[in-house]
Amino acid sequence: VKVIAIKNKMNELQVRAELTLRNKLESQKEKIISEFIKAVRNNTVNKVDITLADIDNAFSRNMDIEYSDELELLSSEMLEFGKILAANELNKPVPVTSKKDKKSLMASVGLILAKQISDLKFRLQKVANTAVKNDLSENNLRTMLTQEYDNYFDTAVKPTVAAILPESFNEGRQITFTKYNADIHAYRY
Repeated sequence: VKVIAIKNKMNELQVRAELTLRNKLESQKEKIISEFIKAVRNNTVNKVDITLADIDNAFSRNMDIEYSDELELLSSEMLEFGKILAANELNKPVPVTSKKDKKSLMASVGLILAKQISDLKFRLQKVANTAVKNDLSENNLRTMLTQEYDNYFDTAVKPTVAAILPESFNEGRQITFTKYNADIHAYRY
């Protein structure tokens, strides 16, 4: 196994992913915060529903790609890298990713996304409820919501990327090893 190649690819993807995901999140921050400010005005804070769907983002490679799509792309790229590396080790062609494996990959990304949305919504609702309780001005509320949004993703993006990359890489390797199981006589650790 080419540990240096794996490490370089992981580092490259991690840096690119963190920057891209942060830019995606920045592009929609104002919209989400505005929803909460409107909800405070209307006293409907607990009814706010948010998604991590993007407003077009000039920093993105593809203006139509949403945050969730970016997570899926990142995951798919690492899965393919794992398959290629494993196939090269075995001197075999790279296997095709089955629909089942693609679905499993997307389900993992979906779980991460659902957790992030839930966590962010909880944190922003907490801030908004505090603002209502303390009768804070709209400017103070906006500042507090912005701070909470930024704080959440400052702590969420790195672990998200750190979880997705190795999981997808190992899944890709496993797909290859499963395909060529008959040709593998022993694993070396």
